[in-house]
Amino acid sequence: IFFVGRADLFWVAGGVVALLAALYLKALRLWYVLQVIKPVSISNVFSSSLIGSMFNAALPAKSGNLVFAHWLGRKISLSRSTSLAAILLSQLIDAGILVCAAPFLVLFILPEAEPFYPMFWAMAALVLLMIGGLMGIDRQRIRLRGWILVYLGRAFPAAAQGFADKVDLFAEGLNIVKE
Repeated sequence: IFFVGRADLFWVAGGVVALLAALYLKALRLWYVLQVIKPVSISNVFSSSLIGSMFNAALPAKSGNLVFAHWLGRKISLSRSTSLAAILLSQLIDAGILVCAAPFLVLFILPEAEPFYPMFWAMAALVLLMIGGLMGIDRQRIRLRGWILVYLGRAFPAAAQGFADKVDLFAEGLNIVKE
């Protein structure tokens, strides 16, 4: 409370405007991805983005994206797996843009960042592996389901069935978004 009284309202207002602009651009990107699946209004996506960001601020590990997917699914009558897959796809697009832009930034703008080159290449490889893994989930859905039921089902049969069903729903959502 001591710091709130000393805050410069110009910078607070600028921060709020920048935050809302970033959330609107995030909603616009997701709206564009969702147009292929189902026509939705940008206001529904933006309000869901605001709610998800509020939960992201309060919960660890970007758990607000799950709330965002649930809320968006409820608002536009879309399955949670499809809305989560659309969110994941838009974040992978972001990661791909960063991976493509980072070499330019590192090589030409920040040449003193040479000690970070191995970290950059490791992150680029991780993003590509994630994209490949998601494509693999869609293509190998039956095999992955069988693997979960066999290996996880030995110790946790009920949980394995539920997890296999969730992976199957997620793969369906990925397939819808991919198409």
